[in-house]
Amino acid sequence: EIPSEGRGAYASLLEMHRLASYFFRRELLKSREASDYLKSRGLSDEVSEEFGIGYAPDSWDSLLQEIRRHLGKLESELLIESGLFKEGKTEGSVYDAFRGRLMFPIRNRKGDVVAFGGRIIQEESRGPKYINSPESRIFDKGHLLYNLHSTSKQQNSELMVVEGYMDVAALAQYGFPNAVAPLGTGFTPHHASLLEQESKKVVLVFDGDRAGSQATLRALERLVDSGLEVRALRLHEGMDPQDFLNTHGRDAFSRLIDSAPPVLRFFCEEVIGENPLDTRQSKKKAYLTIRDFFHKVNQVLLVGEDTNESELLRYLGQQFQLDEAIIRREFLPARAAGHMVPRESPSIPEAYVDLGMKLMVWAYPSAKLREMLLPHLLEKELETELLRELYGFLKIESKIPLFNRLAEMSKELSDYLSGLHWVNEKMEIEEGDFHDYLKNFKVLSLQRELNQLCEDISHCKDLKIRKELESLRKKALEMRKKWLRGNV
Repeated sequence: EIPSEGRGAYASLLEMHRLASYFFRRELLKSREASDYLKSRGLSDEVSEEFGIGYAPDSWDSLLQEIRRHLGKLESELLIESGLFKEGKTEGSVYDAFRGRLMFPIRNRKGDVVAFGGRIIQEESRGPKYINSPESRIFDKGHLLYNLHSTSKQQNSELMVVEGYMDVAALAQYGFPNAVAPLGTGFTPHHASLLEQESKKVVLVFDGDRAGSQATLRALERLVDSGLEVRALRLHEGMDPQDFLNTHGRDAFSRLIDSAPPVLRFFCEEVIGENPLDTRQSKKKAYLTIRDFFHKVNQVLLVGEDTNESELLRYLGQQFQLDEAIIRREFLPARAAGHMVPRESPSIPEAYVDLGMKLMVWAYPSAKLREMLLPHLLEKELETELLRELYGFLKIESKIPLFNRLAEMSKELSDYLSGLHWVNEKMEIEEGDFHDYLKNFKVLSLQRELNQLCEDISHCKDLKIRKELESLRKKALEMRKKWLRGNV
């Protein structure tokens, strides 16, 4: 067998996915059933080709034979890591992971295929309707959005965030090429950062069958705390975007997008819709849910020209039958005139810590990556003991592999590193991808700094100190823009 380190595991995984995308595409063109299914869903041959949609035949080893024909007999561990294959019953054997499914290539920012999403075409088939590739050293679903690689072509357009890749393709079919979708994971701060790099405005389009879900609330929270202007809507009658477009057409969908309310108004309507205000218990739940949400996010960024603060307060006052001044005091305490409230220390997002840990693990064995990281990694950004301890190992160069030093570490750090599913001693990452992760980390870090400065400014009554804080805020904002533009 060809050892993975001899070929370069990272490059081999990319090549496997490139070959697989061509293979699935050819199979689609040969499959009448798969082609007819796409047409039945209203997707043209042109859109199918544009998105590289393919078909995985209902075979146990057709893709395996194709990969081996081009790359030889790769190690079974690498084949399994790719997510294209699963471990067989006999030692060293593998079989095709995707069978009898439409295949949607998932690409990174550079356009390389790094994973796939598969959808059944026979509704009576066993197994889940959708399956996605597992995470690997080339695929981190929390750091990618489906179709984001192509939205940079749509200069200054408003992006739409939908729930699935079939919706993205359907929107393109109807002349909306600026749609993206998360990849089977909750919305993360990294997703918000990615959107900010492509546009200033976002419309969230939710399916009509899951009002008030926790996934919806998390997506709203992530985006409210960003610098994006966000609107949101939920389709009615249990429809998804494809259903709506096929039923009502492009013009009706355009009107729906144009009339989408600001995200905070949408959030309040969602909560009140799920908790009608006709009983005391339900009314209390709606009130506390909205109040707690407003308190959780940065109140300086919470309202602005795009959210229409006065209209929002008037709406809430009418719904809860309270004076607007009471609503302001209860829901926006940090903005209420002359009103000071004690503040808890901001929580440190798990995604922020994980990203910092990844960067240091990747940089540890590489002098080049270490040179890229260390000048930009500030001690104030090491906000947890885990980050600070790992930084101590990183800054002193050593030839001993990191995972051979677990005994030197605290139990917390040793346990954390031992539990990582995306890393091993032969971990590889390309410099360009590493820089993208570093950029995301710096943008997140600077956004956290900006959030804190905005809060400090809102509470500060000393004009001299307030002026100094405002100066720091402008510097942090400018630095954040530089990282977003890739000018650092």
